Amino acid sequence: MGRYSVGMTGCYEAAVEPRHTGPGNGYPDLPFLSDPWLTLFCEIACDEAMKPGYGPGEASVGVHLDLERTAPVPVGRTVRLEARIAAIDGRRCRFEVTGEDAGRVFVRGTHDRVAVDLERFLARLPGS
Repeated sequence: MGRYSVGMTGCYEAAVEPRHTGPGNGYPDLPFLSDPWLTLFCEIACDEAMKPGYGPGEASVGVHLDLERTAPVPVGRTVRLEARIAAIDGRRCRFEVTGEDAGRVFVRGTHDRVAVDLERFLARLPGS
């Protein structure tokens, strides 16, 4: 498996589009960045932190997520999610994640990802 160390960081930036909001995801009364997209943005930032340590054929999958949203983010704003490996237990990395919008924190929390051999992992899919 790959090589990871506490302190490795990754980030992800995205402009919030209508498809990223509640109305774009079935919640017409919530015109701000929705949880499914917020989750994805956090996962991408964490994966970016792990990528430099991936071995051949390796990837990571999310196994735990704990986020606290502190403010809504409307369409047109650019968000930046930063992830830092805070702890490592074998193939499992725990991240501290923070999201900012125009200098204000709008989300923080933790996310755990596990390094996997992608071919072996995908072979476990039903019907494979």
